[in-house]
Amino acid sequence: MAAADSPIATAVSLEAFRATYDTREDGYKYEWIDGVVEKSPAMNQEQAFIQAVLQRLFTQTAVYAAGGLLAAETDMFTNPQQLRKPDLAIYTAEQLADMREGKYQVPQWIAELISPTDNFNKVIAKVVEYFKAGVTVVWLIIPATSQVYVYTDAASAKVCEGDGLCSAAPAFPDFELPAESLFA
Repeated sequence: MAAADSPIATAVSLEAFRATYDTREDGYKYEWIDGVVEKSPAMNQEQAFIQAVLQRLFTQTAVYAAGGLLAAETDMFTNPQQLRKPDLAIYTAEQLADMREGKYQVPQWIAELISPTDNFNKVIAKVVEYFKAGVTVVWLIIPATSQVYVYTDAASAKVCEGDGLCSAAPAFPDFELPAESLFA
């Protein structure tokens, strides 16, 4: 287990988690999983490039035109005991309105940018967790192999590479691009 993947404390309440970790700016992302804080590196420059490519694509979609948002590392409860911060997520205008009222939302599309230190078992468990929470499409973007694993259910993935199209359908059918454009 990599140091960045190991819990950094014994069980803490959600309130204690928020008080301690919500405003930290130390280069790490913190998630609250069954009362245990999980620490992982925040996005690096390579991952920020991928985010920028996806942001440009997002501005050409119907959900963007209707007021939606492509967000990075935004709080998402997958259940009452799990507070995740997906690397990237798309929220509709309706979801944003609910967020303004303090209602947590589950995005229809999520992307996780996989680094060499990510633990495979934890990543797959997170994919399963996302689908149980109601996510429609999950992309695992793997810069090390220039591949994108596109899940539309927790049991199988389409692997996109080269000029193969990665699509966010059925969540957002007009959000698609060749895998290679993420790694240029």
